[in-house]
Amino acid sequence: MRRLSMILIALGALGDGGGARAQAAYYDPDAVVTVQGRVIAVQSGSAGPGAEPDLYLQVQTDRFVIDVLLGPAMWVARHGHGFGVGDRVTVTGAQTSVAGRPGIIAAELRGRGGRRTTFRDRRGAPRWGDEHGRHEHERQ
Repeated sequence: MRRLSMILIALGALGDGGGARAQAAYYDPDAVVTVQGRVIAVQSGSAGPGAEPDLYLQVQTDRFVIDVLLGPAMWVARHGHGFGVGDRVTVTGAQTSVAGRPGIIAAELRGRGGRRTTFRDRRGAPRWGDEHGRHEHERQ
């Protein structure tokens, strides 16, 4: 739990309490990477009092464990395709560092059955600010 608290503090401005503009501001489109691995933890937590909890994954790749910020837990529950510990996933998003460890602010996650959930557009603007929800569930 202490590690999750450190992640939340380091990414505090990225949580829903920071708003869509703050999320886009911290998302660096020039730092986009794609990693594949297995989910080893699914956690939620809030960056501070009054902030909506965000959902995070820890993904074990072939070389390292990476922390992945998905977005507000309630939005992910409504629009995510479902994933759990042990699932193989492919995550694309902006690479960042949290307490000296690699992290990703997720733009897209592919999981079970090839299903894709898009969390942010190419500029990093969160989908939970998109009233039309055009890209929430796509299958390829």
